[in-house]
Amino acid sequence: MLAACQAPEDTQSGTNIVIALDSSVALDLAPSVDANHENTAHLDSQGEPQDAGAPLDSNSVDDASSPDLGTEGIDSSTQPDASQNDGHQCGPYDLSRLDEQQLTATSWRLRGVVGVDRFANGSCAGSGAETVIPWTPPMDGVYTFSTVSRAEFDTTLYARSTCLDPNSELDCNDDSIGLQSTIIVQANAGATIYLFVDAWAGGENQPFEVAVFKADRNGPPSVNHLVANRIDDDEIAVAYSGQDENADARFAVVALGDEQEPFDDSSETLIQEIFGMQLFDGTLRIPNQVDPISTHLWLSLRDWSGQNGESVRVQIGERSVRQLGGECDSNNIETVCVDGTFCPPRTGDVQSVCSQPTNPEIRSANIWRREIGATIQVTGFDETRDVTSVQLTPRDITGAVDGLSQTLRPLEPVRGATEFEFIALSETLISPTSHSVEIALIDGQGLMSESVNVLITDLPVNQQGDPCDPFERMDRCADGHACLDIEAGHRCQEITAPVIDRATVSFNPALGTIGVRTTGRELDQDLATFSVVFRDGSNSIIGEINGAPFRRIEYINGVEFEATWSGRSGFELAFGIQAIVTLRDRFGLASNTANVPLTAPLVADANRGCDPFWALNQCAPGTGCFDRIGRGQFLCVAVQEPNIDSASIWYNLETDGMGIRLQGSDDDSDVIGFELELFDGRGQPLLTPNGGIPFRLQFDSLTQFAGTFTGLLSFRYSALMAQLGHPEPHPLPVRASISALDAALLSSNPMDLILESPPIVENGVRCDPIGATNRCGPNSACIDFDLDDGNLPQCLGRQSTCPDGILPVDLNEALGLEGWSVDANTRGDTITTEGSCVSQLTGQVYRFVAPVDGSYRFWTEGLGEDPLRTAGLLVRSACAFPDQEVACETSPSPITTVVIPLDAEQIVYVFAGKTFQWADGDFRLQAAPHIAPVLGRTEAWLEQTSSQLSLDVAGLLGSARITSIDYTLLDADGAILATLTGMERVSEDLDVSVDDVPNPPQFSGGVNLSLAAKYDRQTLGQVEFIRVWIVDEFGGRSDAQDTFFSPPSPLAPDQMCDPNNARTRCPVEHMCYDPSLDQAQGNQCSRFLETCPAEWSPINLIADNPVGPWVYNGDLARDARMLEAHGRPTCSASATGRNHLFEFTAPRAGRYQFATTGDLADTILWVRSACSLAAPIFELACNDDSIGAFSSVSIDMIQNQTVYVFVDSYDVEGRGPYRLTAGLDE
Repeated sequence: MLAACQAPEDTQSGTNIVIALDSSVALDLAPSVDANHENTAHLDSQGEPQDAGAPLDSNSVDDASSPDLGTEGIDSSTQPDASQNDGHQCGPYDLSRLDEQQLTATSWRLRGVVGVDRFANGSCAGSGAETVIPWTPPMDGVYTFSTVSRAEFDTTLYARSTCLDPNSELDCNDDSIGLQSTIIVQANAGATIYLFVDAWAGGENQPFEVAVFKADRNGPPSVNHLVANRIDDDEIAVAYSGQDENADARFAVVALGDEQEPFDDSSETLIQEIFGMQLFDGTLRIPNQVDPISTHLWLSLRDWSGQNGESVRVQIGERSVRQLGGECDSNNIETVCVDGTFCPPRTGDVQSVCSQPTNPEIRSANIWRREIGATIQVTGFDETRDVTSVQLTPRDITGAVDGLSQTLRPLEPVRGATEFEFIALSETLISPTSHSVEIALIDGQGLMSESVNVLITDLPVNQQGDPCDPFERMDRCADGHACLDIEAGHRCQEITAPVIDRATVSFNPALGTIGVRTTGRELDQDLATFSVVFRDGSNSIIGEINGAPFRRIEYINGVEFEATWSGRSGFELAFGIQAIVTLRDRFGLASNTANVPLTAPLVADANRGCDPFWALNQCAPGTGCFDRIGRGQFLCVAVQEPNIDSASIWYNLETDGMGIRLQGSDDDSDVIGFELELFDGRGQPLLTPNGGIPFRLQFDSLTQFAGTFTGLLSFRYSALMAQLGHPEPHPLPVRASISALDAALLSSNPMDLILESPPIVENGVRCDPIGATNRCGPNSACIDFDLDDGNLPQCLGRQSTCPDGILPVDLNEALGLEGWSVDANTRGDTITTEGSCVSQLTGQVYRFVAPVDGSYRFWTEGLGEDPLRTAGLLVRSACAFPDQEVACETSPSPITTVVIPLDAEQIVYVFAGKTFQWADGDFRLQAAPHIAPVLGRTEAWLEQTSSQLSLDVAGLLGSARITSIDYTLLDADGAILATLTGMERVSEDLDVSVDDVPNPPQFSGGVNLSLAAKYDRQTLGQVEFIRVWIVDEFGGRSDAQDTFFSPPSPLAPDQMCDPNNARTRCPVEHMCYDPSLDQAQGNQCSRFLETCPAEWSPINLIADNPVGPWVYNGDLARDARMLEAHGRPTCSASATGRNHLFEFTAPRAGRYQFATTGDLADTILWVRSACSLAAPIFELACNDDSIGAFSSVSIDMIQNQTVYVFVDSYDVEGRGPYRLTAGLDE
């Protein structure tokens, strides 16, 4: 989507408020406004405005947390405290209040809290709430920063060397492990790194930790110690220790073999819990499934970035047997204790010894009922230190078991402790009838303590000043109190709701921005959010802002506060509309409400504080709102409009590319974009045909320095028109009017230009990929052959060979017994390109010449200890040109395959490699002739009434297993009939039988397909014949075969049938279904008649009332003579089988409700689509007791559809008077 030029603080789309103007200068372009300039009357925003009537929550407000918000009369001395920003030019970015702890000489822990701003984003992800950590490395080296296992929200990490300059980014990562992130940065001592912690989704005001590790280099992890012992013939136990300076070790790569080398196919990569540790220990148990029996084990460690450490070999031994009292290994890898003893967990520096198992003991126990579940607290003793869990059995007041037993593990392990406190949480609701719980401890040997019966009590309640558990697991604070972290630790403190003394809500109609300012009292100093409801004169809600966090809250005297917010909205507001303001603190306590009229922004004087959203206030004429210092202090400063010295606009009719280039001067150096209007040949405006100011756009490339600027933009004209909502076809643009636009929304004098064709540039010259600002010659194309080499796209003459300097590997030189193969990896000298199936493929390029006509299979296969697992394959007939793509495929598995037909001597270029930046690995590219299956016979049947298609196929097997069948339906003229989703060819799974005796082997198979969800009845009525292909597992496809449909074989009444099989057909007035209520008979050709039999007497509910509602007063007891045997429903086995029958035909489409009411009867109500057929497939709805003893059902009906409604009773005793009503369910 094109970036419409809007106030740069509006960053929801991921843009940054700071625009890097050249390689050395980054200027803060926070918006300003000249209130005296006529072109400030409107500011276009990207996309359509939000529906004014829709509620607006905190996530739907564009940048709901603005920078510091000024007001008239507030100067810089009253702006928010910027001391935390001293020395750090971070503008409006939130700087985290940081708690730094050095753990070792080379590791740190940074604790902070995410803010609410959404100003910044990284190159990999971002745009959530963020905070900035300015951190100065104490030593030269490589630093790893990670939030893995240290944040409860989805994080993105990125680092910059200059806080405000996104072009200074050092690294960026989103989701390295799970939803947490890791980056690795080369840093010098004393050079500050600006670390951004971005909450990709949620996370506002949430705490986090960042683990920091320093290393001399980003090297692979290493193994320091390795032991492998055979447990039995089927399993090998492994223990190892290792180290990784930058703490990103992640995997263990294990292989089995003999003394010389690992066996083929024995390598396995296993995730280990060692990430975030510089020194670590690990254990493994791996199956010994290698033949011959392995004698040695190889182990290497791989880090998160894909680096493999050196492989260490160890001979597989046998565990030594230790006697009672002998020192032992509690992991049972190096030793095993004699029968009757075991090795307890180690404690501290005390070595474990083989011991006899002992039962644990319970010293005391409590169980407290929580809002959901319970907390269990047990103090205990276990001589052998191996308690693992607790067993709970609820009992009622009589002592009887009152529910299922459950086994829980502790919040913190107690293994290794002789005396311990065992805390566990049950998330299962405790039954109100449960009076006590029987508790027993369980150890690792399966021994249990004596059980203790503990009364269930409520969670202890603490009073003002008492210590408390902030998670409310062990206790809770009394009502009106909360567990707060104060200097003395967590204590119960009284909490109060905020009080509004005064509120103002202002609105800037030109920009659609809203400002909120409140003053009041908050004893707890924990004001958090506000909500505003906008109501018009009729008291109707126009829009809402729900739960938006304030950007600025200032407390005075510890009680009084002033809080402000400003941002965008899509509401259609007007002055005088009422705004109802409510505040909430962080515990959700609500304030009183303030009902105030919507007002205009105040006017801020020169050099005084201002609101960059122009909502709380706006600067006086001749000034604009800027943060010149870069410390979040926005002031009204003098501004001037830009001037254009030269301008060009080009349009490429062939590519639809439009290019614009402006050069000019601007004393403020704050140009952000331009205003554009296009005109057709009659002079009619195309972008804003209904009038208004010209559309505003931002540049792709903008350079400004020392009062001059140059801006460049290229885009597709049709994309701009579609973004503005103009329907096709789009008129041809002929003339343009362009003005430069600065951050104060001051525009230059417009320039009128005639659109010209883009200039042609020579081969080897930088070019525009969409041919907008320039274009290549007729025999050339704009190519960026290697996306990662730093070179920009250049014009390249049409050629099949690779560009100069690129030497592809000759695959034909690697001929083997079964084809061609080359081993490679994705590290080192690689090429990055793109294809239709992958946006970035990094690897090698290979040249292949087909020796003979035929199909060829190309595939990659991961190799060795570090196999490539995210391979991509891209084949082109011309090396450098994406439009010459022949095939493209990616796969997360170790094997990726494509099959393509080639002529003899035809040359193709094969790109093979990784599709994810971090997924390096070894692989083998292979090629071999591929024989596609041959389709010899096809027979087809089509049952249009049931939309069923059946196919039988047979033929010759090719090189691979057959997996699917493709088909296309055609009409009498041979035209293809598309599916409801526009597909012309449909693919379905196919199972076939293979006869291996003939040479080549033969296949045969069949398939039954439902077309109801793919084609409508009208389309199926046009079908005359079908075109069929057979496809193998690698995409090899047979030639197509066209086949007319065969007539189905007739079946006799009551003969068994398959409703999915179009090869057979039931007789007239019969249908294939199971007529039994319990579905026990099986499908058979059963009589099918939608209308009622002549001997039945349905009551017409519509009668002479075509409008409704429709009512019938009946009595199942008094009208017993009217009861007929119409069968029973599926929802109750207690229906009598003799009931009242009604016929209902919908006068119009809609959802209809049928319901019974009354006093004495107990009814059962059901609806059928076929009157006399009780089989479940004809029952549309059924209900026994939805309204007391009476019934109600609702069904969707089309106009003139007829259904049959039955009213029965629950057994004979349930008969009585009832009222049946029918009507639209509105």
